[in-house]
Parts: sequence; C-alpha cells; structure tokens
Amino acid sequence: MVLVFMKLFFRVKFSHYPYRLFSGQGILGLCFFSSLLWENYLVKSGKPTARAVLIFLCAYLLIFHSTFSFRGGRPGLNIFNSTYAHFFKADMDKLLEFKSIFYPADYYPIVDVIKKHTRPQEIISSNIDMMTGVFSALSGRPAANSMFYEIKARRAIFEEYVFARLIVWIKPPDKTLYFLKNRLKWQKIYENKIAIVFENPNASRRIYPAKAVIPFKYIGVILAIIFMFLAFDLFLRNKK
Repeated sequence: MVLVFMKLFFRVKFSHYPYRLFSGQGILGLCFFSSLLWENYLVKSGKPTARAVLIFLCAYLLIFHSTFSFRGGRPGLNIFNSTYAHFFKADMDKLLEFKSIFYPADYYPIVDVIKKHTRPQEIISSNIDMMTGVFSALSGRPAANSMFYEIKARRAIFEEYVFARLIVWIKPPDKTLYFLKNRLKWQKIYENKIAIVFENPNASRRIYPAKAVIPFKYIGVILAIIFMFLAFDLFLRNKK
C-alpha cells in the first residue's frame, strides 16, 4: 500500500505539479515520508542512540529551526528562528515579516501596472503558469491558465491569451510571443528586466466568482463526524 501511494504521489507531484512539492499541499507528502523514514529507522535500529538522535532533532527544530533569509539584498543565517524562540524573546512580529528571495523592484511595478490597466473581474495571463498564479494573487485578478490538468476542458489554441486583458510575458521573448502579438494585436504597455506586459484590446471576457453556498456549520458537522469515526477506530484498535 505504501509503495502504491509513493508511486501515485511522485507521478502526480513531479509530472504534473512539480512546484506543489514546495507548497502547503506538498508538505503533506513530506510529512508522510518523514514519518515513515523515522518509523523504519527506530524499528530497525532498536538502539537507544536512535531515540537520542530523534529527540535531539525534535529539540533542535523546536528551539532553533535555523533558516536562511534575505535582508537588504544579502543572504544571512538566522540561527534562532523557531516559533518557540520568538515567543521566548518576545519578538513575534519578526515572524509576520515577508522575506522574499525575489526583488520587489522587479515585480511590484508589474503588479501596479496590472491594477492600473485592469478591473477586478478582468483576466490576466502569462507564458509561465506559475507566474500567472503569482501575479494573480498579488494583484487580485483572475488567472486564465491556473486550472488543474485533469479538469481542463478542450480549448481553442491560445485560449488563455485570447480571453486575458493583460499578459505578463516572462523574458526572454521568442517566436511564440511575436506570433501572438501580431495575431491578437497586443500592445506593449510596460517592460522591465524580467518581463514585458501586453494589453489585449480585444479581450471581453470577465469572471464573476460564485460565492460559497454551504454554511460553515455544515462543514463543522462533517468534520465532527469524521473525527468521531477516527476516534472509534482508534478505540477498537486499542481494544484488540
């Protein structure tokens, strides 16, 4: 069963969504494999040294949890960067700071251009799917090419560009860009060292997201039922 899960996980994560391994969804698989690794390590070794290593690792992550970060454009090592350490030092505000490995001078102007030239319901796109999601999140605009592979319908060629009001083309430009620019009559409105922003004057589609109709209390009832079954299953296992 474990081997089947591993095979499915790697096929889905690495073939279709390679970047999701480093997101909140990818952490689920990472936690699973980390738990499996330590379980096998403790079972096979059966030595006090193994338990000592595990205890030391947990204590290190709890107290230290050292990380690399960028401040003022320079990389640095933050030795005490755990939640426990920040609570102890009473500087929890540092955990709320956004530390980016990118340069805001490059992408913030693009976000400003998107907000200036589009309305909240108008669609944006990019030649790189991941960057479409990034600029969509930063600007609050719907993205044209962020649907999952398995639920994408058959579409016309370049549909994600046809219906987009703004297109953020990550450099370098290529033959596809020149073809689309001439075919769809794009107009360049901004350019910096990482991207070129085009406006599509013929785009007319807009998106009005539907609001959730399921009350949150129903979700709470479903979760309560699930936890009840889990608790009942644990009770039966311990009874055996």
